[in-house]
Amino acid sequence: MPKARGDRPGGLSYNSRMPRLLLALLLAPVAWPQQPPAPPVFEVASVKPAESADSFPAEMPAELKDRMRCTTSPGRFQCQGASLKSLLVRAYGLRADQISGPPWMDSERYDIAAKVPAGSKPDDVNVMLQDLLKDRFSLEFHREQKTMTAYVLTVAKGGHRLKPAQPVEKLDADALKARNMAQMKAMQARMAEGNRGPWRSFSMPSGSMAKLAASLAENLDGPVEDRTQLEGNFSYSVEWSPDSPQSAMADPAAAPRGPDLFQAVEQQLGLKLQGGKRQVDILVVDRAEKTPKAN
Repeated sequence: MPKARGDRPGGLSYNSRMPRLLLALLLAPVAWPQQPPAPPVFEVASVKPAESADSFPAEMPAELKDRMRCTTSPGRFQCQGASLKSLLVRAYGLRADQISGPPWMDSERYDIAAKVPAGSKPDDVNVMLQDLLKDRFSLEFHREQKTMTAYVLTVAKGGHRLKPAQPVEKLDADALKARNMAQMKAMQARMAEGNRGPWRSFSMPSGSMAKLAASLAENLDGPVEDRTQLEGNFSYSVEWSPDSPQSAMADPAAAPRGPDLFQAVEQQLGLKLQGGKRQVDILVVDRAEKTPKAN
């Protein structure tokens, strides 16, 4: 007897095999592309023109004031009298001279009170601040490259001397401000003592090398790039004497006692700072509203 069309050895035809093949394809697992996690945002935030006068001492350096205007405490981020430029410095980890925009970005002052979601990491706050500034100030910008003085941070020849990270003390906003003011007064007292030892310092119980680079840049004339290749957090403290403290200018014969910042970084941390002219990222503000959107 002739075979029916489509018959195959074993008596299984195409018609009987196709449903099984389709069923196997339907039941096979499908690898759907995963959506990237949504960026962190403040649960609620208030942004408004500053209401109170500046409470910092008049003799306090402007860059130090800007660093102390914003505080992060458990569940809360707060700024008092901060300029938009200083907020951009904090949000994007840049120096003030890496940001270009209208002059009012330096002069207009704002207060911010925001609730930080539970479990947020310290770096998450900067991402939240970026989102907040874009939304409330209708911020638009682009990046450019500019040749300027910049520094590279590497591990010194003898190896680093960084200590293991320590637990971070959790303080509320008022306690943080009180601690910062106490540190500032201590620094002023050391300045008044003349050249009897280092009078500038900063410390971090638990900070990354990127954070250290940013702290160093605040005390130099250009940004600092981390090339240490050291991962994780460390505890570190640096003390140094700037080149020209007020007492040295009053008495040129009195040489500063204590290392300068470059020497201190190498002697105390086992790291090395090297400077030169480099291409550096610049943030150029194309648009920003002077009056933030209503809360």
